[in-house]
Amino acid sequence: MSSQLDKIAQLRELAVQTGQYTEHVKRVEMSLTLMWSETLFQHTLRRLSAKSSALTQGVPGFVAPSTQDLLPGELSLGTLVGSELSFKLRISDLAKHAAIAGSSGFGKTWLGILLANAYLRSGEFRLSIVDPKADDMKSLAMAHQNVMYLVWSSLRFNIFTPPPNSPEPGWFQMVVELLSQLFNFWDGARSMLLKLLAQTSKTGKTPTIDDLIKGVAATKSRYGPKQAGVLHTTLSRLETLRNTLGVVASTDSRMLLFLQDTPHIVSTSALMSEIDSFLSSFLLMWKYYYRIYNPEKRETSLHIYDEAQHRFMHYSGSQKTGSSVVSKMINEARSLGIGICALFQQPTMIIPAILNSSILKVAFRLGNGSDIRMMREAMGLTKEQSERLFHLQPGEAIVRLAGEYTEPMLVTFDSVKPAPVMGREQFSIHQENMKTRLYELSGLNPDGSAKTSQPTSQPPKAELVTNREPEQSRESSANQTRLDLPVKEQTTKSASESILKVWLNLTDTMLTQSEVFAITKVTSGSKQARIKKHLVASGFIKEHKIQVKKTYVRVWEPTESAYQLAGVTTPRLRGIGGYLHSFIIRRIELCLKAESDKVSLEYRLSNNKSVDVAAFTDHVAQYYEVAISRPFAKEISNIEKDFGSDLVPEKLTVVAVDSKAKRELEELISRSESIESYRDKIEVKLAGEFLG
Repeated sequence: MSSQLDKIAQLRELAVQTGQYTEHVKRVEMSLTLMWSETLFQHTLRRLSAKSSALTQGVPGFVAPSTQDLLPGELSLGTLVGSELSFKLRISDLAKHAAIAGSSGFGKTWLGILLANAYLRSGEFRLSIVDPKADDMKSLAMAHQNVMYLVWSSLRFNIFTPPPNSPEPGWFQMVVELLSQLFNFWDGARSMLLKLLAQTSKTGKTPTIDDLIKGVAATKSRYGPKQAGVLHTTLSRLETLRNTLGVVASTDSRMLLFLQDTPHIVSTSALMSEIDSFLSSFLLMWKYYYRIYNPEKRETSLHIYDEAQHRFMHYSGSQKTGSSVVSKMINEARSLGIGICALFQQPTMIIPAILNSSILKVAFRLGNGSDIRMMREAMGLTKEQSERLFHLQPGEAIVRLAGEYTEPMLVTFDSVKPAPVMGREQFSIHQENMKTRLYELSGLNPDGSAKTSQPTSQPPKAELVTNREPEQSRESSANQTRLDLPVKEQTTKSASESILKVWLNLTDTMLTQSEVFAITKVTSGSKQARIKKHLVASGFIKEHKIQVKKTYVRVWEPTESAYQLAGVTTPRLRGIGGYLHSFIIRRIELCLKAESDKVSLEYRLSNNKSVDVAAFTDHVAQYYEVAISRPFAKEISNIEKDFGSDLVPEKLTVVAVDSKAKRELEELISRSESIESYRDKIEVKLAGEFLG
């Protein structure tokens, strides 16, 4: 016992001497006092020692360049750990591809924002960002007057319309190749698709996805059962693509040409992963092909892809060797002035061409051994250097700039937010002008309605979101899409359908029943009851209940048929807990944003356990786990894993939907011996407390 106390004293002394005696270290000290863990002791000792060496003796395994060795770059991004030297990049470095890896919450997305912000402030303006999380990159659009922020459904293009001056056969070949690799089409299906495209083109008409679907359906009857089964798969994939991207369909690509010279951010939130991957790859392919056949347009441009492991996936088979059309584009894009900056969490999932062709490689903290080995090989790190990847702090990263520095560097990146370059009023006026121009290209009226020249059978156009305030309320969000509903003059059926269209076209659709009625201005209690009865009976919604004190709040879950009626794509839910689970997580996130430095959903710990919600304030963590389904015994295992990671939370809140579940969880936690040492840090709350 005395030896254990000596070790605890050793930790405290080391932390105090190096200025690292933080609340986190104090909690570790208390935890070791209550229940000794040699693993936790050794892990904490390594982290304190590594940080101490970096701050006082330089960084073991890393040689910082001298002042005269550093490049006179235009972009100042941070400082070298262990010195006062600044880390800078040149604008030209960004046109040579960058690979930025790291676990969630350690700074890779922020570095992407820093690069984009510095790139725009340097005078460059050809910037394209694809962001799946909807709000991470929005600060750029708030800070720069000429940056467009768009949801994916605001785009208008036909995937089979080639860029200007480009030959149709070659473009058809590229698109079919991309479709085949992403959706795993049979070789015979590729040939058939190319033949159908050529036949349609000969009639003088530009082919569409509908033309392909009709052609495949007509051809399927000519084949035997085996081939017909394969064609059925091809047909279903094309129909999925048509149903999802139908809202972006157009007869030309004027909008893509407009965005070629307009800095923009495209949000792909709520888009299926396969369709998201196709859309991201297609936008890159269009610019790649446009540059090939328009040499005078080869100015430097930067293309940033967040969560790139889902956009440029590591395919199997022949594509693994780098023969895919995506690999070819990535390898040749630099010669056309296209710089690709890929941000990703799992290096083992990314297509090899990203790592192989990137001049700049940045590695934030990684918690998986396979990912660490991958980055070690890609960056040419020694064993000692690669071992630091597991112990990096938020904002710290190992950087390798090929051809400039002979050794990798340890860098702490800046944390300064992009500042607005103009007043709010002037900013709004400028964005409104750009929005009007974009509507003209999309074939919509300024109010978002379809022009009379367009077929009325097209699905309703989704809202064009341009630079909203990050902390925008639901009421102001609703005002941009609200329809004038003469509810008293409508039948229950028509009123119900109108409400669905308004509700499901909002940016944030996770609302309670009362919020839906408030947004659509349905105030009559009897009218509300009839509408809800109709929606439930028609299979448009499922109803859930959340207890708030002694009453219950109703939550509506839209079904697939409701999304189809509203003309929008069914969004992906976070995690695997279902709609109510995702709803509660979303409300917890909204409550915590105002009081926390950072809030992360599905936050992955070092032991690969995902926490529903993690909030960080002054680098102190607080975790939230939502308990929906019984039996609740599995929650004890989740709690053990939450406290067994390298980042021990100051408090863990388990969220229950009603008081009965709350009592069961409290009793289970009080009886469990495996979490006895953490019991004072655990509390159980009702989900209704987060609905304010």
